Amino acid sequence: MQKIWLYTIPLVILAGFVVIMNSGDYLKKPMSTQDNFIYYLQETEQAIMREDWTGALDHSHNLNTAWEQVSRRIQFSVEKDQIQAINVNLSRLHAFLIARDRSQALGTTAEIREHWERLNE
Repeated sequence: MQKIWLYTIPLVILAGFVVIMNSGDYLKKPMSTQDNFIYYLQETEQAIMREDWTGALDHSHNLNTAWEQVSRRIQFSVEKDQIQAINVNLSRLHAFLIARDRSQALGTTAEIREHWERLNE
C-alpha cells in the first residue's frame, strides 16, 4: 500500500502542473464583467474611431484593470515576454490617448489584439 502512494502522489502533482501550464486559453476568458479584456479593447477602439478621447481614456482604464486581473490568472501558463509585451503596449496606448493621436492609438490596439490572440502559443 505504501508503494502505491509513493508513485501516486508524484504523478498527481505532475498532472496538476501539466494542467496549470496548459490552462492559458481557458484562464484568459472573462470570469466576470470586470475582467472582460477583449470587450474593453473593442470599446476603446470604437471610442478612438469616434475620436471620443475621454471615453477612450475611461475604457482604457477599464482595459488596464481587466488586464491586471487576467495577467494574475495566466502568469504561470504563458511566457513572461508575452505578458510584458501587452503591458508595454497598454502603456503606449495610454500615452497615445493622452496625445490624441488616432493612428498610433489604433495601431497599438491592433498590436495588443495580436498579442492577446497569440498568448498561449
